[in-house]
Amino acid sequence: LNTAATRKILKMELVTSVSKTFSFVRNGSDQKLEILQSGMYFIYAQVTRMKEIESYFTMMLYKDENILLNQMTGTNTGENIASINFGRPYFLSKGEKLFCKVNDGLEHILTENLTYWGLYKM
Repeated sequence: LNTAATRKILKMELVTSVSKTFSFVRNGSDQKLEILQSGMYFIYAQVTRMKEIESYFTMMLYKDENILLNQMTGTNTGENIASINFGRPYFLSKGEKLFCKVNDGLEHILTENLTYWGLYKM
């Protein structure tokens, strides 16, 4: 895997027509989701690459600065488009921040409806 210096944070935008829906989470300007209410959350993610790359592509989900919650690795060759995904529950405490990183930059990632991550309170 590439060094931490080359890892990029995935942008997360919360879009909803009812603003109260997201009273338990805030999307910060640093692209981290801040938990505003402790509880069980289901976190899901998918990353899709659009071309072959030199190394395997990996997505990492972090809590706060250095606690790795989950890591998924996808193939670097074969199909022109490939995806990795996951979904699982976590207990999160008020004030914790979540963010996703990829190991090989963002230029090979498809972002239109094929790369996303989010959560909902259970």
